[in-house]
Amino acid sequence: TGIINDDRGAFLLLESMKYLPSQYHLNILGFGTEKNMNRFYDTMARLNAEFGEERIRFFGTKSGKDYSEFLIHNQIGISLMDDDVHISTNAFPSKIMSYLGHCLYVVSSKTASIVNSKVADVLYFCDNEPQSIADAILSVPLQEENRAAEKLQELEKDFIRNLEKVIEG
Repeated sequence: TGIINDDRGAFLLLESMKYLPSQYHLNILGFGTEKNMNRFYDTMARLNAEFGEERIRFFGTKSGKDYSEFLIHNQIGISLMDDDVHISTNAFPSKIMSYLGHCLYVVSSKTASIVNSKVADVLYFCDNEPQSIADAILSVPLQEENRAAEKLQELEKDFIRNLEKVIEG
């Protein structure tokens, strides 16, 4: 989900599909400039033709209930960021928390803000290259129980305890 451009890794994600078994399908939400969207559609069509089936599908943008419904029908959320950009040391993509809140496994770039976050232990990290993205996706234990909801509940309890300390002075 998100902006479709080179900085956000959409094109790397498309190329990573070449390294995944045929049972893996990619469902994408997003938007971008006309130039980026044309390139995206062309790349998606080329790859689907190479695969001999529609393994990559684009669903435009969704919000609210439609967004939630879309997420719960998937297993893995991908969050890629250009780790060379200065903002990546401080930026934390909100989609990671959204994915975790919908009990998706999350594959993410190794930016400092994410690797050092309180949810890093439930994420699967990759380098920003197609083979590494595919390897991280393949490392997700889809048959095991996802600990995302448990992790978010733990963080909520910590937040409440810390807030109570601040309020009490």
